[in-house]
Amino acid sequence: FLLLKIEIEFNILQANLELIQNNTVGFMLVQAIASDEHIHKILFYGQDIGLNIEVLGYVDKHHT
Repeated sequence: FLLLKIEIEFNILQANLELIQNNTVGFMLVQAIASDEHIHKILFYGQDIGLNIEVLGYVDKHHT
């Protein structure tokens, strides 16, 4: 629901779910397009709800 409240666009690049010893484990690789402020908000929200988040790449300051 937070995604509806802030201006952020996600492109799902890859996703996978596996069942390992009766535990569902998955990952999702996404491209997030938004201002730095909105990116930080969604990262903190994801961590608050227990997601393990890793940022890959960089944000070009000319496109924020």
